Amino acid sequence: MSVKLIKAGETPTINPFSPPSVAKTNRPVQFAPTPSVPPPSRQAPGTPATTEAPETAPAKATGKEPGKGPESTVQVKELLAAASAKADGIVRTARAEAERQLANAQARVAELEADARARGLAEAQAVAHAQAQEELQLAVADLRQQLTATLDELAGLREQMAARAEQDLVRLALEIAKKVVQREVRVDHEIVLTLARVALGRLHSRANATVRLHPDDYAYVWSHRERLNSEGAVEIVEDRTVGLGGCIVQSELGEIDARIEQQFAEIEQEFLSV
Repeated sequence: MSVKLIKAGETPTINPFSPPSVAKTNRPVQFAPTPSVPPPSRQAPGTPATTEAPETAPAKATGKEPGKGPESTVQVKELLAAASAKADGIVRTARAEAERQLANAQARVAELEADARARGLAEAQAVAHAQAQEELQLAVADLRQQLTATLDELAGLREQMAARAEQDLVRLALEIAKKVVQREVRVDHEIVLTLARVALGRLHSRANATVRLHPDDYAYVWSHRERLNSEGAVEIVEDRTVGLGGCIVQSELGEIDARIEQQFAEIEQEFLSV
């Protein structure tokens, strides 16, 4: 009898069992004669009894071949049941092993995915940090440039403010001086006489000239005309376009503007042009 091994995952197939056929015969069954048993022998007293093994009677003819009866069917069924149980055990073992390997593979995949995510996160953080550093450096460089430009502008603005403040101070000082001088020329007419003498002194000593004065200064200068120290002919004329305390001297050589406002304009121009 042959037993077929069943692979893991394969369902065993059990073929129906058919008992072996027994050939029928019309011959009468022959029985072997019963052997005669000899009577027990007498032994002398004191002699140990001996037991003789009876002879084995020959087997009776049953008309069946060995291994072809119901016992053989039971053995086949038992073998088939054992083979089926073993196959089921193999299948269960293979299935458990497959499930274990699948679980291990899934755990490994999850571990690899976690590792990859961790590496990817670390790389992404490194890249983001590098980009942030680069952007920060660019921003700092830009801020430095802006700060440098701002400082330059502030330096220029400071210079402008200083120059403007200086100009404002000059203008303020000149305005104060104008007010002081205007007050003085109203009180002291010697100022206009001095200005007229200085202006005539710039001309040739024998040049003829005309001195134009404010009407309020005319009487005082006319009464002191000898103090002008001019050898040429000098004509004194009233002119309301000339401010108080100043004069304009005209001659064939040119004109000298000695008005107070003109003197302050020249002084202001000299100070502010520096």
